[in-house]
Amino acid sequence: MAIKHLLILIFCLLLTNNSFSQDKNIVDINANLMELMEDKKMIIFTGDVVAKKADMTLYCSKLEVFYKEDEKTKKKDIDYMIAKGDVKVVQKDRVAKGDIGKYLHREDIVILEGNPVTVTERGENQITANKITFYMKENKSVVEGNRPRVIFKLGE
Repeated sequence: MAIKHLLILIFCLLLTNNSFSQDKNIVDINANLMELMEDKKMIIFTGDVVAKKADMTLYCSKLEVFYKEDEKTKKKDIDYMIAKGDVKVVQKDRVAKGDIGKYLHREDIVILEGNPVTVTERGENQITANKITFYMKENKSVVEGNRPRVIFKLGE
């Protein structure tokens, strides 16, 4: 039983690497509580959750991380994550807020949903909608649902 606990601890330390860097292949997650459910290949983080990946930081109340495991190598990798409760994503000068956030690791896509979802750039320009999808690899966003609204602050 002690070996199993040690393996779980090592896995968690690898997944939540405290020596976070700007490496786009590292996800650093911390929270008040972590619960590992090996049978569901899932980890739940609750309470003041902060997840960092390269220049993007996610804040929320609860984060469900689903992972996959290679049958041959037994290597674990994040499949997708679901953030709930006061979700805020910060990347450079952009701040996005919503009720629910999803991160699809393989596709490198962030989806924010809620009523409303708000994105603020440089504290000036603002986008409001029900759903915003960020395609990180393409540096592209799709805004949809219930008449999206954009407010631009024009130069003087």
